[in-house]
Amino acid sequence: MSDFWFNGVSAEEMGLRIERYPIIHKPRKRLTPVTIPGRNGNLHISDGSYEDIVIRYECWWKNKSSAYSTGRTAHEIAQWLYTAPVGARLEDTYDSTVFRTATFQGPLDIENILDRYGRVTLEFQCRPEAWLKKAETALTFTQSGGFLNNPTPFATRPLIHVVGAISGGLRIGDNMLTLIFPGMEAHDIWIDCEEQEAWEIVDGVEVSSNSYIGGADYITIQPGRNDVTFPNSFELVEIWTRAYTI
Repeated sequence: MSDFWFNGVSAEEMGLRIERYPIIHKPRKRLTPVTIPGRNGNLHISDGSYEDIVIRYECWWKNKSSAYSTGRTAHEIAQWLYTAPVGARLEDTYDSTVFRTATFQGPLDIENILDRYGRVTLEFQCRPEAWLKKAETALTFTQSGGFLNNPTPFATRPLIHVVGAISGGLRIGDNMLTLIFPGMEAHDIWIDCEEQEAWEIVDGVEVSSNSYIGGADYITIQPGRNDVTFPNSFELVEIWTRAYTI
C-alpha cells in the first residue's frame, strides 16, 4: 500500500489514504542573470546551489467510526503536522531509497464530505536533496589508508567523529581537516562540516570545540573515490558521508 512518513508517523496511522502517485519534483538551480550590453540574452551565473521544492500528497480518509466527525479527524491530523519540528524527516513508498528534510507550514484546507469523509492535499516544504538511506550508516576507520566512495555526482559535507589524543590532519580526498588538541589527554570530537561546528560531549553536555579546528576549511567529499588518511594518534574515525541525489 502507498504510504508516507513524516516525523516518524505514517499517513496510514492517521487514517489517510493517498489518492494518486505524487508528482516527482526536481529543484531549480539558483542562477543570477547578468545583462551584457550589446549581447543578446543574459549570462547566467550559478553558485552551485538549488532552491527548495514542494512535495504534495493528495489524500482522503474515512472517519474511524460514527462517533467521529470529519472535524475531529481533521484536528488529529493537524496536531500531527503542526507539532512536528522544522526540518523533520519525510519519506514514502514511492522511492524507498531516499528521504527528505521537510517542514509542514500549512495551511490545511480540508474538504468535508457528508461529515463521514475528508479530502486534503498536504504540502511539505523540502530541502532540494534526496538523502540516500544507505549513507546513514557510518563508515568506520581504525587505521589510515582506507577510502570511501561518493556514488553520486554531488559533493557532500559529512558528519565526522574522531577519537584521538595528539593533534593531526584528517585527509579525505583532496581535503585536509586539521585538529589541534590541547594537552595530551584523549578527545572525542564531532565535526559537522555542513554547519561548520565542532563539539564534545562532557558529562552529558554538548561543549563547543570549534577552537580545535585549525584554519577555516571543512571537509567536502567529492564524487567517486576519496582516500582517507590520518595520523596514528587518531584511534577512531567515523564518517557519515551524507550522500544525496537530486
